[in-house]
Amino acid sequence: DKLDAQRDVVRNERRQQAENTPYGKADLRLPELLFPVGHPYHHPVYGSHADLEAATVDDVKAFFATYYDPANTALVVAGDIDPKRARASIDRWMGTIVSKGKPKDPGAPGFSDTQTTLKTVVRETTEDNVEHAKLVMAWQTPKHFAPGDAELDIVSSVLTSGKASRLYKTLVYDKKLAQSVSAEQASGAIGSRFVLEVVARPGVSLDKIEAEVDAELGKLRDKPISADELAQAKNQIETGFVRRLESVRGRAALLSLYQTSTKDSAYAEKDLERYRRADAASVKATAAAYLVPGARVIQRILPRAQKGGSP
Repeated sequence: DKLDAQRDVVRNERRQQAENTPYGKADLRLPELLFPVGHPYHHPVYGSHADLEAATVDDVKAFFATYYDPANTALVVAGDIDPKRARASIDRWMGTIVSKGKPKDPGAPGFSDTQTTLKTVVRETTEDNVEHAKLVMAWQTPKHFAPGDAELDIVSSVLTSGKASRLYKTLVYDKKLAQSVSAEQASGAIGSRFVLEVVARPGVSLDKIEAEVDAELGKLRDKPISADELAQAKNQIETGFVRRLESVRGRAALLSLYQTSTKDSAYAEKDLERYRRADAASVKATAAAYLVPGARVIQRILPRAQKGGSP
């Protein structure tokens, strides 16, 4: 049965790419802790094994008919092409596809550009087959291109991009508490998440690491970043943007992203302007508004048989 074969492919992919990788189970769990039931981001993209097992041919057909519609599609043709011939081919092969209209946006109950649904601290400690303990913090944050989204990209750079970044210098270099640090504003269409991860050195308490991270976050909320930090973060972001434009594939991906997200495929300059417009005051205000200590998820992943605050 073709459906069973594809079902097995997806289930195996979930196992190989998530469940059986270091800290992968915690990654799958995070959206369930961060977003409420009913929010489209509450479940991981892979779905659960139970849902995959329960899916029928009719379910798959209905999903395809609803979402794989011309009104819900952005088509990008990139490369050494003749635009007129490309357009003629598109009209020939796709022009006769009947559209049922754009599917209804499921929305995100209780969530908007300025309103989040997480109001408390959600903690979870798990054991896994990993060598080192890991601390994960996550917050609900504004959606892609919304006010604050660009500032949080800058925050992630200031905290963990490069050996001079705040958390790397404090946790990895100066105090030698951590093996690695990372932070990301994971931007989404109807909401984002800011995720900060620290892998501890052997024998280091996650309580101590959490306290150090909270101290650095407090500084971000209370005092503007320096002019040098702001300039360096902007340079890193703009350099990354330019690198994406170096390949045809990268340019095509950006065109598609802009069209689906903003309805403006020529949004590149406006996108960059978000970062150029950001200043130390707006970065501080955004951190104070969203990276709050009382509304976040805190995960601790410990090597097996070491469950507790101090691995």
